[in-house]
Amino acid sequence: MHTFQPAFSSWLNAHAHQQWLAAEGLRLLAFAKASRLPEGFGNLDERAAFRPMPAPKP
Repeated sequence: MHTFQPAFSSWLNAHAHQQWLAAEGLRLLAFAKASRLPEGFGNLDERAAFRPMPAPKP
């Protein structure tokens, strides 16, 4: 995987940002685990609670 490396000094290269980015990735993976279903993935609300989709209208 390529890492973006701008030629100028950037907050994107800051150690604090790299730590935040890694932590945010782990947080999002943990959040997404709640959406896993046997047949795929379902909807989640902002608290990672499963929200079943309403039945389609005929």
